[in-house]
Amino acid sequence: MGKRCLIGALASVVAVALVSSVALAQEPTASEADGSATAESAQDNSEPRSPYYLIEEKRRKPKPHIWHRIGLGASGVAAAFFLHEMGHVLMNLAYRNYPTLQPVTYGGFIPFFTIDPGITCGNNGCVDANGDRFKGGRTGKYFITSAGFLVQSLITEAIMSKDPMIRYHYKPFQKGMLLFNTTLSFGYALSAWLGLEPRSGDIRGMADASGINHNLMALLVALPAGIDLYRYLKPDAKWAPWFSRASKATLIGVAFIH
Repeated sequence: MGKRCLIGALASVVAVALVSSVALAQEPTASEADGSATAESAQDNSEPRSPYYLIEEKRRKPKPHIWHRIGLGASGVAAAFFLHEMGHVLMNLAYRNYPTLQPVTYGGFIPFFTIDPGITCGNNGCVDANGDRFKGGRTGKYFITSAGFLVQSLITEAIMSKDPMIRYHYKPFQKGMLLFNTTLSFGYALSAWLGLEPRSGDIRGMADASGINHNLMALLVALPAGIDLYRYLKPDAKWAPWFSRASKATLIGVAFIH
């Protein structure tokens, strides 16, 4: 039962990320929108271009209206937020756990909400909000509380692997998603380090499930975001994608070390 729950949970997270990846793949590139993709340009696009060439190319192209950019960027932020929360919901359901919405405050004054799984773990195992044994155990609780970050990692990796030079391209929707994913990870980590994270916060739940120090868990969450930010600013760095992927794999592997 536990293995089936785990397989179903991982499949749910991958499905959410794949849906977003397919949507990203359907968006036409700038050359397709202009109708100017020729055999020569296709050959050029198959070869790596230096950022300096892309900067000059970006300057020559007319800029879309600012409200168009803002609208698409805001849509990307909203989509990333929705997918983060859906990751929690689907992972709960994969483990046949039914979460509740709980009001929380960040920093003692910022009102928000959290999808609370209601799972508590002790020396004798884990129980759900009804006091029944939670069959997923600590591994299941970890995947439930980390699901939002795992979805973020998959989406960010899909975007940046598809277009490592995205910084120099007009893709406000994808950039909005990257902005949300990076900012949220840093925000969660910072709130954990400053002692401002609610008791039902994601990082606190991950630390409780895995037995890892709370501050160290915050670092594991912030690390992929930091490396991806470097990838965005320095797309020529060959080491960054692999370090980023390793840090994301580590975040998954932590579930099995307790």
